[in-house]
Amino acid sequence: MLAIISLLIAVFFIFLKLNTGASGYIMDFGRGIFPANIIYWAPVGPGSFINISFFISQMTFQLGIPGDRSIQVLQMINYGMILCIVLLFLYLFFKKKFFTSPDPFRWFLVLGFFISAATFGELGYLSLTYKAQPRSHFSWNYVTESRYYAFVFFFLQVSFLGWAFLYPAWKKSIIQKIIVYGLSGLLFIEITHNIYFHTKVALNFNRYKSSRYQEADYDYFVKLVQLLARNNPEAAIWVAADKDWYYPLMASYLGYKGIFDSIDLNKKFPVVKKKTILVIALYNQGMANYQPFFSNKSVQFIKRVAEGNFYFLVLNPD
Repeated sequence: MLAIISLLIAVFFIFLKLNTGASGYIMDFGRGIFPANIIYWAPVGPGSFINISFFISQMTFQLGIPGDRSIQVLQMINYGMILCIVLLFLYLFFKKKFFTSPDPFRWFLVLGFFISAATFGELGYLSLTYKAQPRSHFSWNYVTESRYYAFVFFFLQVSFLGWAFLYPAWKKSIIQKIIVYGLSGLLFIEITHNIYFHTKVALNFNRYKSSRYQEADYDYFVKLVQLLARNNPEAAIWVAADKDWYYPLMASYLGYKGIFDSIDLNKKFPVVKKKTILVIALYNQGMANYQPFFSNKSVQFIKRVAEGNFYFLVLNPD
């Protein structure tokens, strides 16, 4: 199984290299050493037992606590949890010799710990050596992106459940009882809420789908690309946007092509094999960064909707 997975990963990297020019796609905004990038990490510890976005929203709407304050508290809790987990693992490994006669669950703990450590190490290295990527309202780097910690979330949850059900010695300690009952309560609430929320959305999909995309510029964009496709059936439709991935992702979802590194349009236009209509969406605050792009007289303004400005140009094969 390990050999098959390794082979598939190698094939995947080769495919990326042949189709994108790089085996690992990283948007390079500058290389160097950026210690400030690794100060704030995604709250992986708390996030294994609660929905971070839901928690922050409830703190804001129910208690009036600003979102940035909630994030700071979660990050401090996260640092404490990760430190305790590392110290506990080292204590069990070296002091208690807990893993000298490993059973399947202990093998899972050992392998999972080192895989998780490798995940933190890799993301930390990328964030430390790559300049943060500017977004609309914040700067993004790898350690703040919670989806990259998918295995860590799974590992912490399974490890906790294994501890609670396979090693009942915790029942003799008041502190361990508080930890087990507390985390079990949080996990139960999270699972119950997820079942309720996703069932509610599934039964009322059209209602929630429309409310999610009710922003005027998003709604206009979908109608725009569909209109361009109908009026130009012989042309391909490509979409780029500055600091908002909704547009290229939605373009891909609709069957067109999304371009994620839109800033490169300042340097050159992509090479096409057939007539292509390139649509680009820019927010007001990002317009100044695209002056080289606008210097091309082929760029035509379409419309401004809310904070979005829509442009297009026609690309022809050489």
